[in-house]
Amino acid sequence: MVIGEVALIRTGIVVSRLKKETIQSQTSYYKVLNLKAVADEGYIIKENIEDTELPYIEKENCFTQMGDILVRLSSPYTAVMIKEKEL
Repeated sequence: MVIGEVALIRTGIVVSRLKKETIQSQTSYYKVLNLKAVADEGYIIKENIEDTELPYIEKENCFTQMGDILVRLSSPYTAVMIKEKEL
């Protein structure tokens, strides 16, 4: 069995690439969940979520939602679940 058969898999946006476009585009502020915000023990450190100015993002599927499970792709392979509607 392959994980894609039992789960919807999405990857995040590369924020550093979007920051380069900020100068030329209409922008908005977004809360960005980065690796610093995920503790090795498997919880989110709300104080480390950054408010970042980025070009306007139209795709709703780019945002985390309640019930999402985030898995880090590098060691330690920590996983966290989004339990609150807004962080």
